[in-house]
Amino acid sequence: MLPEELDFPKFINGVVEIFRIRAQEKKIYLNYQVINKLPPRVIADEKRLRQVLINLLGNAIKFTDRGGVNFKVDSMEENNSQSEKQQKIRFQVEDTGKGIHPNDLEKIFLAFEQVGSNRNKVEGTGLGLAISHKIVEMMGGSLKVTSKLGIGSIFWVDLDLPLAPELSQQVNSNSSLITTQKSNNSQSIKQSILRILLAEDNPVNQIIAKKMLHRLGYTIEIVKNGLAAVEAVKNQFYDIIFMDIQMPEMDGLEATHHIRQQFKNTTSTCQPWIIAMTANAMKKYLFLLHFA
Repeated sequence: MLPEELDFPKFINGVVEIFRIRAQEKKIYLNYQVINKLPPRVIADEKRLRQVLINLLGNAIKFTDRGGVNFKVDSMEENNSQSEKQQKIRFQVEDTGKGIHPNDLEKIFLAFEQVGSNRNKVEGTGLGLAISHKIVEMMGGSLKVTSKLGIGSIFWVDLDLPLAPELSQQVNSNSSLITTQKSNNSQSIKQSILRILLAEDNPVNQIIAKKMLHRLGYTIEIVKNGLAAVEAVKNQFYDIIFMDIQMPEMDGLEATHHIRQQFKNTTSTCQPWIIAMTANAMKKYLFLLHFA
């Protein structure tokens, strides 16, 4: 596990946005509800926690053809001294899908198990829930399920997440400058939260861009063409996408168009910044980039 400070509400919203488009494509609803006010900052393994939530929400939408999915996040109150240092959080995913037979509930978290009739099973090894169950256990929490055949299922994860101190924005009344230490800490946290995708087919350019961004304190994910970039955005929200214009399979202009279309029909104003990278500065290309 690699725990780090998270902007918790932003993290949850990012996960939800991944699935809004999928839900709309299936013509089912996806409701996100905060039961109690969430802590602004927590300490958790961002990658692993996202993996668990994506698995639960992905399964719920996959196996729901009518109705929809409710995703509830609850900050559960506890009356003890530990509650000042950590917060019990419940992530609950409710669907109106096929449901699970009572005989299958006991083995649903076992590796290589795909429950349900042969007609309703999907391709794959069935490792998703088993891995999620193991990750949650490693984080000191629990993953449970209840289901009614033909009505739907409810999966919920309970985790005790350590609370991180809120970012202080206090400025000395006699100065407009924040201390160097505070500025560096803030910058470090922003860098760790920012999600960056690089779409570039040239291995040399990949290395150069990766080293430049790493030197600034950022980590990035790399894909080799526009088609892979479009698929990556379907499964993960990125704050910034560096997009090469000339790539095989799908160029950067077409990829940008598809990515913008993904967000076009959503109510969210949260969209990635897409920054074009090209050696061709001709007016024709600049015009096309402007309207991409």
